[in-house]
Amino acid sequence: MTAVHATCGTSNLQHGGLLVVPPGTWTAAGAVITTVKATPSRTWWGGRREQLEETPIPLVIVSPSCDVFYLSRRDGRLITTVEQLLLEGYDRAGEIRFHAAAREDLTVSLDTDELTISPLFLDEYSIDVREGFADMLDAAGGLLLAITHEPIGALAAGEGRAAELERITTSRHSAFAWIPAESIRRG
Repeated sequence: MTAVHATCGTSNLQHGGLLVVPPGTWTAAGAVITTVKATPSRTWWGGRREQLEETPIPLVIVSPSCDVFYLSRRDGRLITTVEQLLLEGYDRAGEIRFHAAAREDLTVSLDTDELTISPLFLDEYSIDVREGFADMLDAAGGLLLAITHEPIGALAAGEGRAAELERITTSRHSAFAWIPAESIRRG
């Protein structure tokens, strides 16, 4: 099922039969977040302190549609794409399992200047990557994939990064999956 914004067309909320999904527009963006790990340690004089270790984590954010809102039926009610992903083992904001097992439902490929994720909602999404991305990916042990219904246009355009990242990574309208570096195809 799809729900289309009123200014973009009519909704197609039918209860059965063949569903033809109109081509939608999507947005994807890349960012870097930092995780902080505190390790207790002792000073040379016997005191205690925490050693903070920061790790940059590559983050790929996909908004699967800018003009179509995908819905499916589950137990007699309509649920969103993000709700479906959470039922399939994706993580909620605040509950992200870094270094989790590889996702069998996704293929992630990295070329020199592009990262591609497929099939996600029967589509393929890609972002341009900069030099050094593969090194950061290897150092972090993978990348974090965020699927969101939040608007990410400003982030994709390179504007308002801190506020946008905060909103997306804490939103109940986002689902997350860890993609281990060894499961990413290199081209």
